Amino acid sequence: MNLFAMKASYPLDDLTLQEMNTLISKSEYPAHVDLYEVMQFARLQDATCNGFLVLAYDEDIDQLIGAVNAYDLFGMNAFEWSMVVHPDYRNIGIEEVLIEGLKHGLNEREATGEMAAIISVANYTALLEEQGYEYNSSKYQMAAKPAKLVDATITVIPFEQAHLPQLQQIFAEGFGDLPEETAEMAALMEEEESSQLWMVLRDEAVVGTFTTAVVADDVWLTSVATKEQFRNQGIALSMLNWVKNYTCEKNFSSIAVEVESDNPAAVQLYRKSGFNITTQIDYFVVK
Repeated sequence: MNLFAMKASYPLDDLTLQEMNTLISKSEYPAHVDLYEVMQFARLQDATCNGFLVLAYDEDIDQLIGAVNAYDLFGMNAFEWSMVVHPDYRNIGIEEVLIEGLKHGLNEREATGEMAAIISVANYTALLEEQGYEYNSSKYQMAAKPAKLVDATITVIPFEQAHLPQLQQIFAEGFGDLPEETAEMAALMEEEESSQLWMVLRDEAVVGTFTTAVVADDVWLTSVATKEQFRNQGIALSMLNWVKNYTCEKNFSSIAVEVESDNPAAVQLYRKSGFNITTQIDYFVVK
């Protein structure tokens, strides 16, 4: 086999996109694993995204046999990356070639950080440890279908700068974020056309927040949090019902969310709202 490796920046051309589609479709992972989502397939032709791929070809048959996709999700030049290799070419050194190309690409871009997002069924733990990574955490990807639901207990409105002190309080209570970190995140959300930061009110008082991001025909739900004094009052469930109704009205295909595997309360909440686990993703960082 003659191996050829190259890098390609977003947006991908149509031919390479089709090659990626074929590679992912032949991955032979269980049907419930959404490798298209893990590999951020919907972003590959988005010129507004900062990302690149390392592509490995078997030149003898002119076929894409492996790929790493590295993407800067939050516009901070810190890259999350995922990898897929054709089942006929796994564990013969292709993965190492892809990671070497990844490192070169990150250095070229003067990346501020990196994290590997690997589906658990890929069994890449030993490989990544050999390459200088260590396990950090795991998340479940959960998904639900939009549904027509009416919940009059809350009002949901787009974030405005006047809400920033309330948002900072919620993020400090829920995520331990510093005020300046929250302000930076809110500013980034305002620049992202596909994302929206929402504030949740009950009786005109701010009680929670969440963010939606449109990826192709799906909506990703992130940063779901309730003010400490309003927790355990059904507000989080009402927020999920609002999102299901909103996505139904806008004709989106599905709602997706990532939940830390060591947060059983959150997993139970999403299950109660009709979300099901589709994929477990293991995250690895440089030692």
